[in-house]
Amino acid sequence: MNKLDELRTELDALDNTIVALLDQRLQLADQIAEWKSKNRHLIEDQEREHQVFAHVKQAAIHPVLKERIEEIYQPIIECSKMVQRMHKGD
Repeated sequence: MNKLDELRTELDALDNTIVALLDQRLQLADQIAEWKSKNRHLIEDQEREHQVFAHVKQAAIHPVLKERIEEIYQPIIECSKMVQRMHKGD
């Protein structure tokens, strides 16, 4: 295997990890949705979203990631909201 193939294999492994972590995040969103439903809490929480964006921006190290993390994270937040809306119909 040449160096490029090795690097791509490493990227594939990282992508698998990222997808697994996103799945875990949505499973937690399911649990949050259940709590919010039981406690009559609103799905939308702008303050929490701002906290998440600030947290991931601080956690990002690579300058390109730091610059684009909110843009990358917005669809992740939207997926979490979709999960919560699905529970609202339970």
